[in-house]
Amino acid sequence: MSRRTLSSREVRLLAVLVLVAVVAVVGVASALAYECNTTGCCIAPFTPGSPSGEAISFDHYTISTASGQSNPSILTLSVRNTGISTVTLTSLSIKDLTSGTGPVSFQSTASVPRSGTTTVTVDTSASGFYFTPGHSYLLTVLTATHTQFTYSISY
Repeated sequence: MSRRTLSSREVRLLAVLVLVAVVAVVGVASALAYECNTTGCCIAPFTPGSPSGEAISFDHYTISTASGQSNPSILTLSVRNTGISTVTLTSLSIKDLTSGTGPVSFQSTASVPRSGTTTVTVDTSASGFYFTPGHSYLLTVLTATHTQFTYSISY
C-alpha cells in the first residue's frame, strides 16, 4: 500500500477548510451560549452559569391565588443549584412578555446549597402585579455575586 503526499496547494486548501469549519462551530456555539444566558432557553450542553461557579435551574413552578384574592399573585419556584458553590438569591424580577407590563422586583435572601434545592415564594399582589392565563413571563434572578439568570414561564 503506497501513500500519496499532498501537494502544497492541497495542504493550503485543507487548512482553509479546517479553519472555516472551526469558525462555523465556534460561531454556532457562541450564538447558542448567548441565547442560553440571555433568555434561559438552553440546548444541552449549555447551561446558564457564571465564572463564580453559580448555576441554577427551576425544577418546577406554580402560580396560585392567595386567600381572599380574586387574581393569581403567588409564584412558587423550586430552585435547584447545579453549580459548584452555594448560591444566594438577592432579587427576583417578573416581566409580563405578553402585555409588556413590569418588570416588578422582589427582594430575596434564599440560599441554595451546592446540589440542593429550595422553594422561593413571591406574592406580587402588593405591587399590583397579577398573573394572567395565557401570558408568558420572563423571570430574572440576581445572586449575591451579581450573576443574573433569566427564565421564561407561562401561566
